Amino acid sequence: MICKHCGAKEFNEYFRTYFRIPFIHDIQEDLVIGITPRRADGKRGLEIKEWLSKYEVEDYIIIDDDIWDIVPYIDSSNVLEIIREVGLTMGDVEQIRDYYMI
Repeated sequence: MICKHCGAKEFNEYFRTYFRIPFIHDIQEDLVIGITPRRADGKRGLEIKEWLSKYEVEDYIIIDDDIWDIVPYIDSSNVLEIIREVGLTMGDVEQIRDYYMI
C-alpha cells in the first residue's frame, strides 16, 4: 500500500517496483509528476484544476476511487475511477495504457 502522504517520487517507485508491465518500464518520464495540495474547502476537482493550470499540464489522466467531487471540474474523459475495495487492477492499467497510446 502506498502511504497517504507520499509524493510523486514514492508513487513512481511503487509503480516501477510492483507493476511488471512493459509499457511502464518503457516510459522514460515519470508517470506521476506531482501531488495536488489540499484546499481548505476540500474541492478535489478544483485542487486538480488549479494544479494542472499552474504547471500548464495538457496531457493527463486522473486516477481516483472517489470522483464525485472531481468530474464537475475536470473533463470525465481524463478521469479513471477505480474501485476502492479492489484497488488498481490490470484492467485499469490497460485503460491507462490505452489512454497514452492514442
